[in-house]
Amino acid sequence: MSDLPTHNFRQPPEPIFSPKKKRIEPIFTAEERAIFQPYKELYRREPNSHTRTALLKEKILTDIFNYWANNGTAPKTGEEWAERVKVLLQVSLRDVVRQTMSNTINEEIKNVLSDKNLETSALEVFSQYNVAVKNVINQLTPEEETRLRKTAAEWSEKGNPPEIQR
Repeated sequence: MSDLPTHNFRQPPEPIFSPKKKRIEPIFTAEERAIFQPYKELYRREPNSHTRTALLKEKILTDIFNYWANNGTAPKTGEEWAERVKVLLQVSLRDVVRQTMSNTINEEIKNVLSDKNLETSALEVFSQYNVAVKNVINQLTPEEETRLRKTAAEWSEKGNPPEIQR
């Protein structure tokens, strides 16, 4: 035998049963899963990955992000959802002028280009667009400006009219 001392290291006994796996907590809360639930069957019925991706981006993610953005309180009905996800549209005088006076703006662009002796290339026209809009706004009469500001307020409240929407 050896002169080294022997130690009796006791090994832990082998478990008879395998240890329980740690329970995996769900990634989403019950409220978040309730948001996904209406889309579950729609998603499964989609025929290909492109339409599934579109559903995911346009509906599912929009709803969950809106939920998260609103302090985590999920609406219960479709009407509540519609009210929550309503986009607040802020229309300015400049927006109304651009939408309703495009012919005047185009004429002003031509005037600006001729005043500056610039070519009428697409790049030059584009570069002078904001200058032309500003000039058109500065040339409005007080009555026209008031009318266009009222239109901007109306569009902000009710949304753009169908002929303006893209």
